[in-house]
Amino acid sequence: MHRTATAILLLLAGTLTVHAQITSKPPASTGTTPAAPKEKPTSPGLETHALAKPCGVGVMSAVGNTFTLRKIGITVFGNEDNKVSLGTWGIDDFIYGKIAAALGSRRSARHLAYSKAALSAYENADVNIFRNYDGELRNILREAAAKEGCQRLIAVMKTSTQFSSTNQGISGLGILATGGDLLVPKTLNLYAVMSITVYDGRTFDRVKYMLVSEEQGINLFSMKAIRGLSREVDGSWWPDPARVGSDARLRDATRDLIARGLNVTVPDLIADAQL
Repeated sequence: MHRTATAILLLLAGTLTVHAQITSKPPASTGTTPAAPKEKPTSPGLETHALAKPCGVGVMSAVGNTFTLRKIGITVFGNEDNKVSLGTWGIDDFIYGKIAAALGSRRSARHLAYSKAALSAYENADVNIFRNYDGELRNILREAAAKEGCQRLIAVMKTSTQFSSTNQGISGLGILATGGDLLVPKTLNLYAVMSITVYDGRTFDRVKYMLVSEEQGINLFSMKAIRGLSREVDGSWWPDPARVGSDARLRDATRDLIARGLNVTVPDLIADAQL
């Protein structure tokens, strides 16, 4: 009886082994290569963000859209202020390039595009002692830098200065003619009156403000009639308003004037604002 039971168990074990081998046998080859496992899709936005270089300093330059033909006479009747549009001088690109070069590998720079409509409203609004000019500028800058995530922001803007001891002012880029009668000889000056302001990229708090100048620091005893950048030129420089945009001599001299100022101001700004 014991032998019979043992024989039955061995027979069953052999049957199960054969069945397992048959069921575990790999399927016959069909001649095709199995498809590779699908990779999980990646987000294009995240991939682009990961590859993009972080923004160290965002630069918004809004100086080069107009050029002013300015006259200050002996009396108010001799005053003129004629603004012409500049579309081909590339002043703002030039300014950005100079600042980016000065930063070098210290921080990566990014050129910020601003709203032209917002800038026009900012520049052409009525002068009012109660206006919050810095707040308005920060709103323009905040919109320009909204998607950049820059650590620091630089705004290069036109600013105004009083001419000599008169009650007349000049701003931005232009050429100024003064005098021109028997008592005061006519004098022409090419000028660029502009400022650089550094803001915190997260809070938009002002970090540093500087007037672009060839003079280091503030010179309280300066005898210059124009605070900012200027150079005296002869009468042949006074342009035809309709041809300012194509005046290469005027364009190159203005760029050179700006470059000389930035070469002095930007290194001081980098040091003071810890850029």
